Amino acid sequence: HSDCYGDLLTRQGEAAAMVLYDSQIQALRRFREITKELELDCGQIETPAILYGRTREELNAIEAEKVAYRKLGIPFQEVIIPFEAGSGTAVADQIGFNAARYVHGLAEYLSGKGVRIYEHSQVEDQLNFQDGHPRVLANGQWTIDASHVIIASGYPAIDDGARFDFRLVPQRSQALAWPVEALRDGMYISQGEPIRSVRYAPGAMNWLVIAGESHRVGFESDPVGRQAALASFAREEFGVGEPAYTWSAQDYRTAD
Repeated sequence: HSDCYGDLLTRQGEAAAMVLYDSQIQALRRFREITKELELDCGQIETPAILYGRTREELNAIEAEKVAYRKLGIPFQEVIIPFEAGSGTAVADQIGFNAARYVHGLAEYLSGKGVRIYEHSQVEDQLNFQDGHPRVLANGQWTIDASHVIIASGYPAIDDGARFDFRLVPQRSQALAWPVEALRDGMYISQGEPIRSVRYAPGAMNWLVIAGESHRVGFESDPVGRQAALASFAREEFGVGEPAYTWSAQDYRTAD
């Protein structure tokens, strides 16, 4: 991810920053355990996560992030980036993987254990409790009682009065992919705008995936121009031609 520990240290303190770092370490450990135990092949690769800067302002921000890394005991290396004449920090032993293949693998495993998975079942925006247990309404007619309810949607499916429609900002990024012969090490993300995220995905065919040009949903008049900017960046820095695939992805930025 991009720089965050320096900001967390400043606004929330060392304890909050350590909570984030510990959660990331635990997630990596659990991912490795699951994929090994279930023998899941989701294109996972062990590779450094690299945050880089191009301008003096971005490099100053990365220096602040280095201070946070040292204070929290996060190991890192200083690196020179092979594109955009950038430099930054590399945190080793991170993981890149194909999220869709990972989820499909989990679904197949659970189905084999007798777990029933229902698609096209829309949960209503309410969460009630019956005898101390959560109950949700699906498709306007079915009630589901459970011991636990996990909300794992990109946008909270159950608002429950929190008014996330005012507190979350939808952000859209563009992405492009090219087939390549060789894989480079590292997953890269730029510190500042315009965002550039660069990674390689292995498989029967290897891919270079470049994403970025993030913008607030509904406030961009030329999304095609955003994709063109990424394609131009890829041609200049990686010598590729027209992308084989283009798409966009949407995330949500929290108020904090």
